[in-house]
Amino acid sequence: MSIEQFGESLLGDIRERKRKEARQQRRKEERQALLGFGLNIATKIGNEALANKTNEFLSKESIWNANQVQKQARYNSSQILKLRDTINAAGGDVQGWAATQMRPDFEARAEEILADEYTGEAGPYRELMRKKVDELAAEWAEEFNRRCCPRISLPSTSKQYRPSG
Repeated sequence: MSIEQFGESLLGDIRERKRKEARQQRRKEERQALLGFGLNIATKIGNEALANKTNEFLSKESIWNANQVQKQARYNSSQILKLRDTINAAGGDVQGWAATQMRPDFEARAEEILADEYTGEAGPYRELMRKKVDELAAEWAEEFNRRCCPRISLPSTSKQYRPSG
């Protein structure tokens, strides 16, 4: 084999190798282009699905809000009915029940701020307690009857609360 033939052989090998590399590079670029195209399509599909879900949620938002309001109303109603049942079980006098509930807190606060001579067993303290608790209980009973039980006739001011003892 002569040098010319050997050179031609090497050049042919180099050309063949470059052709193969170019072909592989072209195939690789085509694959990358297809993958990129596929990712773009997948991204668009994902974005459209997300937009559809968002629109669906927003279109049903009023329904969700109405359900929440209804649940809260049911809960509030059940609490009011429990309170009404508690008042009825205690005799049905709304003002008397309210006075019984308010008196311990009111007395504790009054004893903190009034001098000892006013908080004894007799005297202006007991009268003040009775008067203030009756006022607060009457306000509470009126508000309770007005807001919670307008159709239910519960006695509220028929008797004034008088503590026992």
